[in-house]
Amino acid sequence: MKQIKHRDTGKVLFEYGETNLDWSSHDLLSAILWNAATTTRQEELAAFIGRKYEWCWDDYNKSFKHPQKKWAIGVLKEYVQEGDGAPDMIRDAK
Repeated sequence: MKQIKHRDTGKVLFEYGETNLDWSSHDLLSAILWNAATTTRQEELAAFIGRKYEWCWDDYNKSFKHPQKKWAIGVLKEYVQEGDGAPDMIRDAK
């Protein structure tokens, strides 16, 4: 069973095993990134993702430039499961 915990309190925010993440949930992805963030720039990116509802994965992949973009992709890649519908830019990241 995997857990997403609040980075300061350690409280479990989300727990999953067989459950797949909703890769279109800006709020969930933002929370995952926020809790993994260790720098202000990473927090900035996590917050931005949580607020930019009109963007889809293609927008982030093609037109979004941020110094922590590679970090965010790496964090999210840890949550990919077989057949879960994760976007290619996350699933195929090196």
